[in-house]
Amino acid sequence: MPFDLFQSDALTRNLDLTNIEVTIPQSFQSLEDAVKGYAGKEKQARELLLEYHHRYRNWHFVVQETQRYAVGNLRLYRNSELCGKVIYLLSGIFIDALKRSERFEIQSLAADHLLSYWIKLLEEMPEEMAKPALGDISADAIETVFKKDASCHQGILRHFLYELSELPEAPFEFLMRSFYPPKRIGARLLRIWENGSSFVELRAFLVRFLRNTYEFWLRREDPGAWLDEHGSRLCPADPWVESLSHDLLSRRLHVLETEVVADPDNRKAVEALTGMIDFHDIIQIYFRLPQKLDDNGGKAETGGAGAHAAHNSMLLRLKILEVKGLEAIQEDVLREINFEIGRWIRQEPRDQLEPLIERTLRVLEIPLQNYPQAAIQIIRTMGLEITATDHRPLIDFFLRQIIRLRFQSPRLGQVNSRWQISVNPAHLPNIRVWLDIIKSNPLRSRALLSALIVNLSLGGIFVRDTDLFQKDVSQLLNSPIRPVYNLVKQLAKLFPVYFSQIGAEGLLRKVSTDIDEITARSDKLIHFLRKQSHVESNNVIVSFIQGIIEYWRTMDKKRLEGLIPDEVYCDVPESGPLVDDIHKIFQYLFSTRTIH
Repeated sequence: MPFDLFQSDALTRNLDLTNIEVTIPQSFQSLEDAVKGYAGKEKQARELLLEYHHRYRNWHFVVQETQRYAVGNLRLYRNSELCGKVIYLLSGIFIDALKRSERFEIQSLAADHLLSYWIKLLEEMPEEMAKPALGDISADAIETVFKKDASCHQGILRHFLYELSELPEAPFEFLMRSFYPPKRIGARLLRIWENGSSFVELRAFLVRFLRNTYEFWLRREDPGAWLDEHGSRLCPADPWVESLSHDLLSRRLHVLETEVVADPDNRKAVEALTGMIDFHDIIQIYFRLPQKLDDNGGKAETGGAGAHAAHNSMLLRLKILEVKGLEAIQEDVLREINFEIGRWIRQEPRDQLEPLIERTLRVLEIPLQNYPQAAIQIIRTMGLEITATDHRPLIDFFLRQIIRLRFQSPRLGQVNSRWQISVNPAHLPNIRVWLDIIKSNPLRSRALLSALIVNLSLGGIFVRDTDLFQKDVSQLLNSPIRPVYNLVKQLAKLFPVYFSQIGAEGLLRKVSTDIDEITARSDKLIHFLRKQSHVESNNVIVSFIQGIIEYWRTMDKKRLEGLIPDEVYCDVPESGPLVDDIHKIFQYLFSTRTIH
């Protein structure tokens, strides 16, 4: 059916709600003027400005389109008389997204795009960025100058560097974690700015940047001390490990505070700051350190030292998975861990595997609490490799070990303001990993199958229709389950796989819409049920409907606590035209055991 012939009351009402007038300030007209004469680019600029100034703006679209405009149109506005104003407006949009977006991924994206944009400007148009500031660098002063002269000058960048140095801690951390180190900006500015007073704002920003970096890593566990506790003591101290030690970080912080901060020369201070190790450098050291330990072990004269180095390398990779701040490399490290574990299980003698498995799983206990999804994937790799051996004592030992580890129960929380249920994100991956191990060898995995039944019976299960969990159940039923058929049958009864479609379609959509429209959407509780089932169908909706029925029967709204957001709960009446009549109906229905 063509879209223009499709009629939906819900769509019409939502479009009416968001169809508000958008007023674009005159100052932002420069973004369109800078690309005038290029119809496609004018349209792109217009769409960006309309979205940015909309009350219900989509920050992801704004950030991506701002980056697209900034880089794609650089050759056009670089030679324009509006160059400075365009740079000022684009940088302001990035910083606005960094400060105001509620989504971490958008803030991270805004920080990356902002710093990469400035680096590109310094690469492509250093002469323009080197021009002296046209007066004061405050926002009001710059915007006043733009009325007469909208060209580019260093005061624009200095203004934003000052603004970044004054950011609250939360958005500033996204700059600290950015893939694009601000040291690169500082190094380029040292080549084109000659006056020492031009570096005041950059200096303040870099000082805070490095101070926060060192304090951030000093709050984390010292990797050298951790390896001494959990690793092999037969390996000599590695200089790469020492470079991450708290002692060295403390000395760097002391140098920063006593020597660099105290230096009266701004230019020399920035030179020193750009030469100091930063957040990005520390992440790269963490990433290379396991391989360095492996290399040192390979150079060892004795085989024992090489084995201990390999063990320490694996332990350090596992440690990286649990360290906050190393998210940028954790996916790559997880891939390396899975490769190494698979190689160990295939190549190590069987009699040496049990202590290796025990040590690895013991180290995984903390990542299972902090970063369970990554740790669960490691368990999957180990499980598939071990069950493939069909060595019963080894399989039994491994299954006992992973059953001893905590199963990731759903831990359902309250429905948030975005109408999403708070749930443990590692719950379903844990189920899927255990199912993968069971499917690989059902006969040998009887104990794991029983443990999964017990955990799901006690802790519950949470599955969305978009998880496509039916495929996992089908794969389980297609595996050689004859020896454990009764256990699989018990397990299958626990799985809520009654979704035949993704999203609310067919009868579900029709009935929920019809019930909501009876009161013209004035019943907030039923409207929430309708939207919840349309947006995120899951097995908890069954409990939600039961709670509504109990509320109608007893008029006790406490039956709905935890099932709906607070703002909806406050609007649920305990009496009134929306509930009085239906209360009488349900009282009658439940007053007799007759099935109507």
